[in-house]
Amino acid sequence: MSSLTEWHIRNKHKVVSLMYVNIALNWNSFTTRLPRAGETILGQKFFIGFGGKGANQCVQSARLGAKTSLICKVSSDLLLDCTFVGQTADAVTGTASIIVNSEGQNVIVIVPGANLLLNSEDLKRASDIICKAKVVVCQLEITPAVSLEALKMARASGVKTLFNPAPALADLDPEFYTHSDIFCCNETEVMITRDAREGVFTSKTSGGFCSQKCSMGSTKTKLCSSSIGFPEVTGLIPDLMSKEEYSRIPFNRIQN
Repeated sequence: MSSLTEWHIRNKHKVVSLMYVNIALNWNSFTTRLPRAGETILGQKFFIGFGGKGANQCVQSARLGAKTSLICKVSSDLLLDCTFVGQTADAVTGTASIIVNSEGQNVIVIVPGANLLLNSEDLKRASDIICKAKVVVCQLEITPAVSLEALKMARASGVKTLFNPAPALADLDPEFYTHSDIFCCNETEVMITRDAREGVFTSKTSGGFCSQKCSMGSTKTKLCSSSIGFPEVTGLIPDLMSKEEYSRIPFNRIQN
């Protein structure tokens, strides 16, 4: 029995309903190394897949047994079956160009496309789903104001909110912290959100960031870093190093 199946069985009584926003079409290129600025290199593998942070998280949650919903908008350019997804002829379907080297490091360029046309009216049409969800998850792959509005709608109905600030903005509206029960980001997003792009990401750096965001309103600030684990800070914690908590979530490797 896989670790994912065992985890699902142990936690089946904790299954909740979640709602996610945004979807994209991923163009994935695999190379021995990442190209430098202005450089053209040869790749070894390419495939087109479906993604977007919200869509990926939606699929993952569904596979773990949670009842999930996805609110998004795509273009009519690919003639997709979009019975429960908004369509528009005014923009292309969101895309992400992903380059992965042999060590698994990647660079990603996102063109949101139709995701940016998701608006307040779309949220109002989905208000019943949003207000009855257990958790609402948002990112910045749609218009930030719309993402913030979704978080506010959820909070007003007593729904838990999780926000992932990606793609990161240096001038992120402070209201995102106020309306996020969980503020979840990786090391790159921490440095950009802190407006310290040339800085070095360490446990000390992350500790100061977590405490600051908790003081601005987030109930929890959770960091996802391959180098220092997954520190989680609840409320104001002066000394992160002595009170770090780590989450261990099983995963299955995806073969394309």
